[in-house]
Amino acid sequence: MPNPLNQETFLEFLVSNRFVVVHFWAPWNERDRLMERLLASLASDKASQVAFASLNIDMPEHIELARQHKVFDVPLLAFYRDGLLIRTTTGMHTRGVLARHLRELTGS
Repeated sequence: MPNPLNQETFLEFLVSNRFVVVHFWAPWNERDRLMERLLASLASDKASQVAFASLNIDMPEHIELARQHKVFDVPLLAFYRDGLLIRTTTGMHTRGVLARHLRELTGS
């Protein structure tokens, strides 16, 4: 299960982990539930390298974070290296595509 983030923990989580994937999601979106299961599977394989987190964009206190990260559609995955945003992707992807994004993020 990814670490649930909020306004107070978001930046701290990014800087305390070298490689981070944040799943911006909404509880009403079926694709987000599917993405959550896929990410949980990938997280078990990559737990030693990549930190996975999630942010519910429907919560009023998270609206500003979603706006700052230009979340216009969900699911949105944001990939960070050393606290810097490397790439974002929206929509559903296969396990293979996400694994490729993770290899590009970590360089392995």
